[in-house]
Amino acid sequence: ACGEGEASPETTGAATNGPTVVISELAFEPETLTVEAGDTVTWRWDDGAIDHDVVGDDFRSEVMSEGTFRHRFDQPGSYEYLCTLHPNMTGMIEVTE
Repeated sequence: ACGEGEASPETTGAATNGPTVVISELAFEPETLTVEAGDTVTWRWDDGAIDHDVVGDDFRSEVMSEGTFRHRFDQPGSYEYLCTLHPNMTGMIEVTE
């Protein structure tokens, strides 16, 4: 019962333009995504009724089975993340200047 105050609501079409990671078949696709500093990455759940989350050092989505989560990367660097429910699901955001 996490309906109210959901930090990661379903987004509309325009909001998903730009770098996107799809969560599907117990994997992040692409596993490594390169973006520019200042870009906002969108993760889109597309794995049926299977719950996942996206957790990095300075960002965390809710556990959910549908919808999207967005995070803006302002500083260049390598940002690893994973699904805490499926630790073999890992990904990397490479942020360039």
